Amino acid sequence: MKKAFLLILLLSPIINCYSQASTEYFNKGIEKSESQDYKGAIKDYNKAIKLDPKYVDAYINRALAKFELKEIQPAIEDYNTAIALNPKKAAAYYNRGVLKEQTKNYKEAILDYNKAIEIDPGYIDAYNHRGGSKLSLYDYQGAITDYGKVIEINPSPGYAYYYRGLARSGAEDALGAIADYSNAIELFPDFAPAYFNRGLAKIILEQKDQGCKDLYKSEELHYNKSDEAIHKYCKPVIGH
Repeated sequence: MKKAFLLILLLSPIINCYSQASTEYFNKGIEKSESQDYKGAIKDYNKAIKLDPKYVDAYINRALAKFELKEIQPAIEDYNTAIALNPKKAAAYYNRGVLKEQTKNYKEAILDYNKAIEIDPGYIDAYNHRGGSKLSLYDYQGAITDYGKVIEINPSPGYAYYYRGLARSGAEDALGAIADYSNAIELFPDFAPAYFNRGLAKIILEQKDQGCKDLYKSEELHYNKSDEAIHKYCKPVIGH
């Protein structure tokens, strides 16, 4: 899957020789980040920031490189600095939210996604990740709303149907979940978890034959939870 973080690629305007030099180091940092040379990228972002201490995008990208090196607190500090310098920078809130989400600090992540969406109401990645954080906190209705927004905005919503299906399953809306899993399968015909969870939802609705068909399909696609569910719901019980 693509990285969830937003790497800032926009170039700052050249105002003088210092800003030109800082932009050159910034661009070198991008190249090194994209080639996964995160230590080298940090050195270049450091140089860009030394020349221009208010270079917000350099702080954001340096934070991303630090996160890749598992330097969590220094990454957060860079995002904090970027936000202090430009409180209207939606990407800084979004990236900080992703970092908090990945470290399972879901409530604070949601606050950052809220701010990113407040600044940019069409920020689809922020809705997507806010939905994920809400799902992790068992806020199923909140997750359903956020994934619905992703689907509304984006004609190619990726896995949003699947995750909304999980939220609907959690909210005990098996019928709605089946519809979402079916949409996910239409987009990704070999996506085993969608077959698996659709199968369970059908079994809940007492559609055992169709549910087991989905479970067997997920097994065919090598989903590791399939065998246990097939044994529980689909195998005949010997001696009865």
